Amino acid sequence: MPAVSSYTTPRTTLRRVCSWCHGDLGPLNHPSQYHSYGICECCQHRYFAYLYEADEDSTTEGLHERAVGES
Repeated sequence: MPAVSSYTTPRTTLRRVCSWCHGDLGPLNHPSQYHSYGICECCQHRYFAYLYEADEDSTTEGLHERAVGES
């Protein structure tokens, strides 16, 4: 019986990826077997603009807070 050899995959840097546009968000800061998915700032504003409001006194934006189940 031949000896069992372990197959090792080449070491690649795993990345954080935007789930909407598949843009690269940078390397992962922790060990993982797979890429990690999230959302980039551009897609946040494009697809979830209704969650943000412009502050009249400044150029910063604030996230609307909403309780679960409320309209």
